[in-house]
Amino acid sequence: MIAQDKKELNAFIRILERDGFGQSKTVLDLFNFQKTYVVADQKLDKDVYDFLVQYPTGLIEIFDKKLHQSQTLSPDHKNSALVILVMKDQLKKLQNKGFNLLGSTGPAYQS
Repeated sequence: MIAQDKKELNAFIRILERDGFGQSKTVLDLFNFQKTYVVADQKLDKDVYDFLVQYPTGLIEIFDKKLHQSQTLSPDHKNSALVILVMKDQLKKLQNKGFNLLGSTGPAYQS
């Protein structure tokens, strides 16, 4: 979901939380909620970005820094949901940083 400004972003967050979504800020958070959302801004963690672009493929490979090895996971698309929220100006900054959210994550709602 692409918000025009902070006010609209907060409105999207309220709607998602009312519908049972929890906010994820780290890769580990992404596994703690069946319904989760991520607020993407220019501080978006590379590991979270990697998860987001792999999620639609059905196979996610994450490097476990503690074990120093890759972990492969398959999201349960039937029973889970992931929403990415971003403000329009932040999306441009992310794109300039090399994070291509639109090209990797599928359809986007923009008001």
